[in-house]
Amino acid sequence: MLTPFPDMVQAVISESILGRSEKKECIKFHIKNLFDFSDPPHHRIDNYPFGGGAGMVLKPEPVFRAYDRVLEELPENSEIRVIFPTPDGALFSHEKAVELSQCENLVLCSTWWPENGRQRKNESTGPLLLGIGPEILNLPCRT
Repeated sequence: MLTPFPDMVQAVISESILGRSEKKECIKFHIKNLFDFSDPPHHRIDNYPFGGGAGMVLKPEPVFRAYDRVLEELPENSEIRVIFPTPDGALFSHEKAVELSQCENLVLCSTWWPENGRQRKNESTGPLLLGIGPEILNLPCRT
């Protein structure tokens, strides 16, 4: 999993059914901290939108470096599916869960994937854009 919040992700995994699955060796999680792949000296992973507007956008470079490291760590010719959560993606369903359970390696980017990342990474199967529905999830944040 590629995330700027590895401790929060690990806490959710360890305190849930996912952690029990990992203890039984049914699944293995590898969490990559996006900040480990950022540029010194400030190690920022986000930037202001180039066209202006509110909010921040994720820089593509740390995501690409983290993803490239994941690929380097996999055995050669491994099956891989990349999942990007997005509200306009296909609805995640039981059927999709069964399909993904058959994949050898899943990479989940827990933050928005940079738009130009879809063109840069040309997996043969392409990235899978998934949504969980029209809900908006709010995670705790610092103010």
